[in-house]
Amino acid sequence: EFNCRGALTPLDVESLAKDIKENGLHQPVVVKPSIHEGFDYDLVAGFRRTYAHKILNLDTIPANIKPEMTQQEALIINLAENVKRQDLDLMQEAKALANLKRLGMTQEAVGTELGQSRGWVQVRYALLELPPAIQEEAAEGNITQYHVKKIAGLPTHEDMYEAVKKIKRAKAVGEKIDHTTMRKKPNKHAKKDRTKKDIKDLLHHLVDNLGTTPATKVLAWVIGEQTDEQLFDYLEQYHETDIKRPDWYD
Repeated sequence: EFNCRGALTPLDVESLAKDIKENGLHQPVVVKPSIHEGFDYDLVAGFRRTYAHKILNLDTIPANIKPEMTQQEALIINLAENVKRQDLDLMQEAKALANLKRLGMTQEAVGTELGQSRGWVQVRYALLELPPAIQEEAAEGNITQYHVKKIAGLPTHEDMYEAVKKIKRAKAVGEKIDHTTMRKKPNKHAKKDRTKKDIKDLLHHLVDNLGTTPATKVLAWVIGEQTDEQLFDYLEQYHETDIKRPDWYD
């Protein structure tokens, strides 16, 4: 149920079956006591090896039994084994991470367990949130993890589909996609350096709505419309008045 690879076909294990027939199994599979009624063991690692044995009509397979292994540990071992060998496509990796996510593992914890960066995990989590049609493109290798990161930042599904079309067209003619043409989703929470115009616009907005305050005087000073002397004279006079000030002022 948590096999990263999904369904296997005889073609997937043809060369492996031939090697096992000629040389025997190099490494036992890993199993743990089953959590499913009617089964003795759950297969943790070695799905291709087990399927190859079935193709060869072999009745048994060498196995390491892990009686104390938890379901979470089993998921990690299965995924880590395949990621290490780079046998999975991007979508298979994402689906495997979804199982870990459902178990409550953080991105940092998943990355640590798999020996991958948090960014590596983030991209695959992002892929899980994309429309199924785009996930299929990832499974077929038409878009990379770098593309996924860019596509996930687009504001609408229409923009996402259009971006995938551009990527595929560029790939078909051997061109590199210009990611700057992808419309980015605005991030209202992003921190950035403010320009003089930004500060001036804010200053005018505050003056229009609140009148002159210490905040507007400081902003005017920041953009060079008040001298040091003018600012500090104002602040000194403001402090000495009986004007009601907000609680934070004192």
